Amino acid sequence: MRRWFYIHFVIQFLIAGPIIYAGWALGYQEAAEIGFPNFADKHQKIGLALLILYLVQVIIGGLVHFFKFPTLLRGHRAPHNYLHICLGLATLALASYQVRSSVVTTHMRIAIHHWSL
Repeated sequence: MRRWFYIHFVIQFLIAGPIIYAGWALGYQEAAEIGFPNFADKHQKIGLALLILYLVQVIIGGLVHFFKFPTLLRGHRAPHNYLHICLGLATLALASYQVRSSVVTTHMRIAIHHWSL
């Protein structure tokens, strides 16, 4: 087994996973506490999509590591490995967009709160 797998596993599953779940749970709880409906705006919907993508990535990553399917091209990776890579990059891109939408959404909520006082 390659050393990179263990490093990737620790970073993605043991470090990132708990942070992702904690962030999602805190956001869900905060929305409920302030009376903001869950999954009502784009930021919340993207957060849910990112959580689902993370779970799919964990499953595909396990398949890539534990099940060796035939390759399409001789000497290269199997198709599910490429799917794992592409989905991981798409998840990173969506997460980057999510950060920006968070800033915009937060500023809008603060502005609406101040206007309603």
